[in-house]
Order: sequence, then C-alpha cells, then structure tokens
Amino acid sequence: MNKLPIFVLLIIISAYYICIVCSAESVSDGEISFNAISDETGLTIYIKNYDGFSMYDFSTDGGKTFFGPIGNGGIHLSSFPAGTYQLCVRRSGDINSVTDITTFVVGKRNTGHGNISIKCTGIREKKYKSGGIRATIDDYDPRRQYIITYDGGVSWYRVRSSTAEFNGLFSGYYEVCVRAADDIQTSSEFMKVYVPPGVPDGVGFIKAPMIYQMPELPTGCEVTSLAMSVGFWGINVEKTVLADYFLEKSEYRTDDFREVFVGDPRSEAAYGCYSDVIVKCAERFLSSIKTRSFDVTDISGSEPSRLYSYVDMGYPVIVWASSKMMPVTDGARWLNRDTGEIMTWKSNEHCMLLVGYDNSLKRVYVNDPQQGIVYYDQQLFEKRFREMENQAVLIVETTGQL
Repeated sequence: MNKLPIFVLLIIISAYYICIVCSAESVSDGEISFNAISDETGLTIYIKNYDGFSMYDFSTDGGKTFFGPIGNGGIHLSSFPAGTYQLCVRRSGDINSVTDITTFVVGKRNTGHGNISIKCTGIREKKYKSGGIRATIDDYDPRRQYIITYDGGVSWYRVRSSTAEFNGLFSGYYEVCVRAADDIQTSSEFMKVYVPPGVPDGVGFIKAPMIYQMPELPTGCEVTSLAMSVGFWGINVEKTVLADYFLEKSEYRTDDFREVFVGDPRSEAAYGCYSDVIVKCAERFLSSIKTRSFDVTDISGSEPSRLYSYVDMGYPVIVWASSKMMPVTDGARWLNRDTGEIMTWKSNEHCMLLVGYDNSLKRVYVNDPQQGIVYYDQQLFEKRFREMENQAVLIVETTGQL
C-alpha cells in the first residue's frame, strides 16, 4: 500500500474524526481525469482514464508539492486528516499536464450549515483573467431555487442548473457557497477554491522598451520600471513625468514606503517604495488616457512560476528584487510620523521589469533600469524576489473588453 511521508500528510487520527464520505472529480481539457473518494479508511485517488503506460503524481496543496506515483490501481492514503485540500494530478515529471484544481473537503468543517453538498473546481488561467470556478450541487432539486456566491458572500447569483460556472477570474483564492433562495439555513459550507495560474512553458521572452533611470532618477528604479511597462503598450511617457506628477512622495525618512515614495527619486539620498505605491501611480497616469483602459493589478505574494506564466501570456511584470542581485539586508530605520511605527528599509532594494525566463538555462531576463537588458541566475533572482516579499505588479490593457 502506497503512503505519503508521515511528516507530510499521514497523521494518524481517530476514526471518528473522519465523519463524512466525500468524492471529487476533476477533468482538465480531456487530458487527465481523476477521482478522489474519502471515508473512514482514508483517501483514495485514482486516474479514470489511465493509459496503461504513464505514471502520475498528485498534489493536495494546489500543485505546490507533488507526491506519487499513482499507478494503475490508484493510491490509498490511510487515515487522511480532516481538512480542506486543493487536489490536482499530473503525469510524472510533466509540469504541462497539471489538471485543474478540485477543492476537496474531508471531515468536519466549522462554517456554514452543510446541508447542501457541493463540489468545486478551480479552472486554470490560459491567458490573463481567463480562469474560472465550476460548482456542482450534488443533491440538486430542480423544484428549488438556489443562489451562489464566489466572493465569500459579498455578491449572490441565481443558479439555473445543477452546475454553475464563473469565468474571467484572476488566479487566486475564492470562497464559494450555495444556499436555497428562500431559506438561508439551507446552505452548503463555505468552500475555499483556488484558481491556478497558467503553467509556464519552460521558456519565454517579451520585447519591451529599455529605459535607464540614470542620470535623472538615481533612486527611481520603481517609476522607471513603470515607464517601461506602459511603454510595452505603446504609451511613451517620460519617467520624469511619472516621477514628478503622478508618483506620491514624502519627506526624507518620515513616512511608510508601502504608502508613498520616501524622498524624491531625483535625489541620491532618497529610498523608494513598494508595489502599492506603483499601482496607485500607474492608475493615476493611465486614467488620464481617456481612449484606452487598463487593469493595474498588485500580484504581490505570487510564486515565481506565476510570474513566468504571465510572461508566457505575453505580459511583462514589474518585480522587486535587489540591485545586481546583491544580498538583501536590513538598512536604515526611521519612525513613521503618523503611526509611530519603526520603518526598516531593505538595503539594495531594486525594481525591474521581468521580460523572460528559461528554465533549462536557469535564467531570468529583465529590463534593469541600472544595467540594461540582462539575465540573472534564476535561483538567485527567485531568492531575492522572495526576500523582497514577493512583490510584483501586472499591467494589462482591457480596451474593448466587457
């Protein structure tokens, strides 16, 4: 009997803790179809369209970690712990064959009434904002009217059949719940569903304009990267115009770099800013272009693979790392004059435009406002990116879209 490493998932729990019988089914573009069933004996995962030759790996955390292999007979995990899992499957070693994400609930849950049973699948993005959610009501009664939410109850929509689907969603987590339209006590649990980003192809490159921050903006790497990003969309704007008229700035060592640019990018003594400041700067500038529309999205918190997937989709990404990939350490400190919070600036902070990657060569390609169009070691870039809190901003034109 195949089992996961005990420190990962096979935590032996009392039999009474697994209190319900669940099943889930996921299909990804007709390529891999898998099923999962849980009961008091544990969790079983098997490939419905097993081809007799391939081996398969599975993930319970939305594709971050894979285990396996799954053979012809599937795999059974004894005494699977209660909880909510994001299940997906891939052919062993083939990252491009990952299925969509099925949210799978085992055991007791603490929210909602749970007297309506639903299955949810997060549909992977194939291009920007093309992901989706599919929810199926197991015990659907056509005589009854249902409503559904995917944003945790902020908005509710009429369900017209046993399956409801929402498309045009950005990669990320959503909360789905179904309830009877005439009785809020009759509802499913709130289910956390992950819409995954596209799977990187392994290599990609985008041509974007190269703009140097020097000599005008010695500390203006963030706003220069923004100028390159909007320049990719054919909008030629001087980096100094963005810095002087659209970037919110504060006095030297007085404010929060997460809210404003600390200092003036024209000064060598200034510091800089984080992603939210550049989002606001971009929105101010792009809103002045009345004939076109854009989405400016803070995708901070993304894993590097998500950045690469957007390069595959044809979009450069503004990213935070470090100057020449030097170590990131704690630098200058000051008191936020409004809150009294101690602000600690990270030395060697740097912002650039990610335009390419090559997994085989272990490289990333960037338009670096200091260095030009260069490549860096992929592993080192990813380390610096994480040290700078996984900050990234994506700009996509939406002119003409509904």
